[in-house]
Amino acid sequence: MKKAHDATIAKFEALPEHAAKSFPVTSITIPEAKDHRAGRRKFQNTIRNRKKTNVIANQLSSHQGLVAELRMVLGILRRPNVLGEEHPGTLNVRSKIAAQKGFQGHFIDAEAELRAVWEIQKRHDDLGAEHLDTLITHACIASQMGSQGRYTDAEAEFRTVWEIVRRPDMFGDEHPNTLNTRANVASQMGIQGRYTDAEAELRAVWEIQKRHDDLGEEHLDTLVVRANIANLMGNQRHYTDAEAELRAVWEILRRPDVLGEEHPDTLITRAQIAEQMSSQNFYTDAEAKLRAVLGILRRPDVLGEEHSRIMRVKFCLAKTLDPQGKHEEATELLADLRKNMLVQITDNHVWIKELDAFLAAREF
Repeated sequence: MKKAHDATIAKFEALPEHAAKSFPVTSITIPEAKDHRAGRRKFQNTIRNRKKTNVIANQLSSHQGLVAELRMVLGILRRPNVLGEEHPGTLNVRSKIAAQKGFQGHFIDAEAELRAVWEIQKRHDDLGAEHLDTLITHACIASQMGSQGRYTDAEAEFRTVWEIVRRPDMFGDEHPNTLNTRANVASQMGIQGRYTDAEAELRAVWEIQKRHDDLGEEHLDTLVVRANIANLMGNQRHYTDAEAELRAVWEILRRPDVLGEEHPDTLITRAQIAEQMSSQNFYTDAEAKLRAVLGILRRPDVLGEEHSRIMRVKFCLAKTLDPQGKHEEATELLADLRKNMLVQITDNHVWIKELDAFLAAREF
């Protein structure tokens, strides 16, 4: 038993902390052991805080690899003679596996699994509705809802979490977790078309993040908010300014000491730059960027062909091809796109609405 537990601990500690951006986990609580070894009755209490840099991408190059590692850990922890099915440590790993499903674009499945974990956490004697682990799961559920296009519900859930974490007896208004949750509330507002209010909220968060001792200009949380502000500017037709801001974010993300050129977040930011260029009628340059991004993202070791982000990039590429008279290739890219997207997102999703409007305009 001793060797089995040692192996489990070593494997657990080696895992990168790839938490959802909505409410990042900076440490993992390691649960109490049941092996009654002399001189040691508990696992190590926490894993040291780590910066969210390219360590995430380099330690395990694919989400599939990370899920495999987490599943191996879960299989051991859930045994009755180790921790059991409802121990906080077991639930923590189970929640991380569900979050990874969301990263892979399986939003509906991820939400279902997260809700199962959340229900246990809320009634758990050692956790409860306001425990950090429970709140992380709650925020992850909201994130999956937003990813499916259920923006009103997602905003409401994020607000519930925010109202708890901002309290002085919890984290307070300027804690990174509170700021991220506030930013997620604002992002849901923006997707629903409340651009002015959403941008004002995001700028308020961004200003705090830039001067925050634990964050700063180049922290990933700060960069996500800055990119979201840029996209809101684009939604308000400030395309030149939006492009400039996204380029600034991309130049930081692409550095080897941050995420690197081929990280999905770097690539999506590059695709967003191309969208802003296309909105300014720079179709040739936008097309070149989108083709380059699509070529990398569709690789199995990055996102793979069926990820919703891939479908979004295909749509953006089609929008740049049509104005150049490349209708046949655009039609090929658009074939079955709506049906494939609806596997994991609802018809209320902004991407579906944009696609429907585009397809309707093409018929004339």
